[in-house]
Amino acid sequence: MLESQQDAQDALQDSLIKAAKSIDRIRQSESTDSWFVKIAMNSALDRIRKRSRTCMIPSGSFDDLATQHRAAVSPGTTPENAALLSEAIGFLSSLPEKHRLAYLMRHFLGLPPSDIADILDCESKHVSTYINRAQRAVERYFEDSGR
Repeated sequence: MLESQQDAQDALQDSLIKAAKSIDRIRQSESTDSWFVKIAMNSALDRIRKRSRTCMIPSGSFDDLATQHRAAVSPGTTPENAALLSEAIGFLSSLPEKHRLAYLMRHFLGLPPSDIADILDCESKHVSTYINRAQRAVERYFEDSGR
């Protein structure tokens, strides 16, 4: 969701601080897992929104950025798979926000639709729609690109 490990660590730290400050406000009917995931997602979204409002110029050449990106991919990953991963991340970022978040939370975090609904503050039936639309978009994208 976030582009760098540093941003993810900062968002996690923000989440832990927010959770510690508001632990007394958790509703009894709410699971602590979905409550914390909601705080973490909101912290990450806050960072993304903040980043989109600021214009950042990289402090190195584009070759340096490409080298950093290749280093972030796990060892043993082929260049083709790294390129595919980068392309997939780019495509997912183009999806509508709720579709992307619901898809990622379901398929990568394994959260049930009810928890995703709590986090996105919507009804479960909408979560299923978001996930299905994102899934169809991903399938179409890879079919059209011949992968």
